[in-house]
Amino acid sequence: TDGKLREIVRPRVQESLEYRVTGGDHHTMPWQKLAVAPPPRVFDLKIAVHSPGYSGIPSRPLETNGRVLAGSSLELSARCDQALAIVLLKSASGMAMAASIDPSGKQFHISPENWIAESSDSYALELTTASGLTTQASARLNLEVVADQPPEVRFLEPTESLAVTPVAVVPLIILASDNLAVRDVDLVYRRSDNSQEGDKLIELFRGPQEPPAAAGSHQQIEYLWQLESLALVPGSVVEVQARASDYQPMVGQSRHPLRLLVVSTADLLRDISETDLQLLLALQRLLQQQQELRDQVSAWEQQPDRPLQQWNREFRNLSSQQSQISTALTDPQRGVLRILQDLIDAHQRNRLERHEALEQLLHLHRLISDLVEKPLPAIEQSLRELMRDAQSVTSEPRQNNISLDHGLMAAVAKQQDVAIETFLQAIARLSLEDELARFESTLAAIEEKQQHLAEQSRLQTMAALSTSNQEAAKSDAASLNDSLAADQRGLARRFAKLVLQMSQAVAGQSVNSDNLSDTIRLARDLGIQPTMRTAADHLGLRQFNKAANLQQNLIQQLRRLRQQLVQGRTRNNQQGIVDTPGGQSKQPTSTSKPGQHPESTENAGVKPGESSSPSLQAPGVFSAAGDATQQLVNDLWGNLPDRQREQILQPMGQDFLPKYAAEIEAYFRALADPAQTIKEQAKE
Repeated sequence: TDGKLREIVRPRVQESLEYRVTGGDHHTMPWQKLAVAPPPRVFDLKIAVHSPGYSGIPSRPLETNGRVLAGSSLELSARCDQALAIVLLKSASGMAMAASIDPSGKQFHISPENWIAESSDSYALELTTASGLTTQASARLNLEVVADQPPEVRFLEPTESLAVTPVAVVPLIILASDNLAVRDVDLVYRRSDNSQEGDKLIELFRGPQEPPAAAGSHQQIEYLWQLESLALVPGSVVEVQARASDYQPMVGQSRHPLRLLVVSTADLLRDISETDLQLLLALQRLLQQQQELRDQVSAWEQQPDRPLQQWNREFRNLSSQQSQISTALTDPQRGVLRILQDLIDAHQRNRLERHEALEQLLHLHRLISDLVEKPLPAIEQSLRELMRDAQSVTSEPRQNNISLDHGLMAAVAKQQDVAIETFLQAIARLSLEDELARFESTLAAIEEKQQHLAEQSRLQTMAALSTSNQEAAKSDAASLNDSLAADQRGLARRFAKLVLQMSQAVAGQSVNSDNLSDTIRLARDLGIQPTMRTAADHLGLRQFNKAANLQQNLIQQLRRLRQQLVQGRTRNNQQGIVDTPGGQSKQPTSTSKPGQHPESTENAGVKPGESSSPSLQAPGVFSAAGDATQQLVNDLWGNLPDRQREQILQPMGQDFLPKYAAEIEAYFRALADPAQTIKEQAKE
């Protein structure tokens, strides 16, 4: 009556019904029929995923909550208990696609060509029956779409830049991973000395043409990279990256390039020698620290009665310092074991002909590893037990002083003694290696310099032959020729100084004399220093061809001399010669009877009390090794002009303390002229 609309709701209608509306005097509205039909029921709903062909993943069924690869095709099929007129697949993002319905109206299908998964979404089916009833199916699909990622690739070894020689063999370990499958792995490098060529590629791995069915792939490649074929020059840099691709294909590469710094053998040996020295100093510091801790335990043994608070304080302090020793040995970045492993890798990677040095490093690594695995943990364990022993006393009546387990103290002291002895052995071996390595490094540097001078002489020879006006060519290159001659003479003096230093080491017996004496004797037999001077004279006279021939011979002779030094060290090790901390050579235990002096073929004819090393003897008495040294000194020292002697002795202060310079000079003068020495001694 008031003209307003009225809304009447009847919930949960389950059956068909008739209805009409009456009001006031209006009773003539006809009955309206409302047919209630059951909603269509979907069954046999199936969803299949067809992954992209490059993935190698076979078709598979998908649950209502599923995860698929981006670009996958989805196929839907189902049946219904009622005839349908329209079927729509609607997404939460607003997309709708129609399904095809078979003639019966009770089966529908969405083809994979029409449904491509591009992004994550949720889906529902909207069904319209033949009678016009529209409803939504109860089943919903939540789809997670995952984009394909490029492979991840990284270097497992090495993980940082390396110094390498031009003939190095670099072991590479590369790990490439992909969520599907790795197809290719390559090594890509670029040279700083030939950048115009761009990137170069080395194939490391090639997968099958068809992607494998298994999802997820890891390829670990080990590759020995022979650098010799690249003809690299010292001073150049090689930037290296690992690159991997999958079957899409998508390409991934290592995040940071690996840099190979090309150095000469001489520079590498110099770096190794410096690292040896740093390692030696580190071991000496650790030895001193371990000895101080051992002294503290000795003080405990002498005065075992102490207040509990003092015990706890001293336990914490000693445990902390003992732990610092272990850390200094095992630190993965700067520890002694890491440094030793880096030195071992440098020898093996660069094919250094230093077999004895490598064996020494391997032995040192085993020695320190055993120390880290056994004695040091035993020390820390015994200290923890002592601390527990001290803490247990707190439950007893309070005492002024307490005494702890003497057996545990003795165990700590015993293991500390083992650690000290291990450090002493390592220092003794490394001290010998450092002295000989310095000689070898210097000899390698001389050899490298001689190669450079030989190459310059060769270029000068070619330039002279290619120029018709020989006089003009000589005039244009005069300054360079003078420089080459001066460099060659300087190298001769440098070689003489090296032999001086080796002879001084023999005389002082700081290293095994037989080894260096053989090297000194070979230098005399080869006549290296006189040949260097002759080559310099030829360069001064512009006789490049003659100089180049002599220089090529010198390169071979220097290489032979260095091999002699290395082989001599190997032979000494095989004979059991080991330097002790005091610097004296220790021979294997003699089998001679008590009261008899041990003899050897090398010392045959040497009377008791006389030395077989070429040190200065009583007037007129020289050993066999000393005779060889004397003859060489006559060649290198006794017959040199005074000016050249001064040039050799002038830089000696850089290597020897000033107070020894006069003694060394007098010593070599005596070797050069024993008769004059006798006269001077007679006057005195």
